[in-house]
Amino acid sequence: MPKITSKIPFVPVQPSMTGSVAAPKAVAQASEPEYSLAPNAKGLVDAHKRAESAQSQVAMVNGSVEINQAADELLRSVAEELSSQLSDRGQETKANDVMANLEKFFEKTGPARGYRLDPERGTMASLEDNGERMDKVMAQLETMVGELRKVNAEPANECQQAYNRQAYGESIAQEGVFALAFEKAYNKAPDTKAVIEKAERFFQNLPGRVESQVESQGGSMEPLERSGALARALAKQAEALAR
Repeated sequence: MPKITSKIPFVPVQPSMTGSVAAPKAVAQASEPEYSLAPNAKGLVDAHKRAESAQSQVAMVNGSVEINQAADELLRSVAEELSSQLSDRGQETKANDVMANLEKFFEKTGPARGYRLDPERGTMASLEDNGERMDKVMAQLETMVGELRKVNAEPANECQQAYNRQAYGESIAQEGVFALAFEKAYNKAPDTKAVIEKAERFFQNLPGRVESQVESQGGSMEPLERSGALARALAKQAEALAR
């Protein structure tokens, strides 16, 4: 992934903060619709949208922190589902290893860095560091998605609950696939706002797309149909972003 700084204009400010800070959480407006479908993938898109409006170097850094945090949430959700799927199949040791290795990964990469004045690299150091960190998180996400889809290729057993769970697992994996496609499209696009707007339209229409494919309202097949529709919609949009 190209450095996050390449997509945001430089606006000099006085170095008034040092060290690592957490990006402020955006306050949802009452007029905005709430989304419960693919929340982690949408969270990444939203973080990029907020970063686009940065008007100071401090805001740019905070935006890069928030983007990293959103990617962390995606990675964690995929890892948790992989661990759960392994546990369903009686592979408790592997399930525990997935989460233990995830924590080791986060410990090694450390958190995204807040605005600081580096003695040698200046005020752009955190943006550069956060861009490199994002590369590592997305690479790990790609690996985890592949592992989840491999484990989830067959249901844990032949009961309806297992088939429902398999469909849900695929929807989680497809959130990761979408996120990877979105990041690649964003980083290579001359007009990043157009990529964000395309993703936003997708999420705005997503509830209707899913509902249109759910026939068993309240029945035992509804979870499978709902998760399957979500996974297919995410996969299709990921393909569209890749074009």
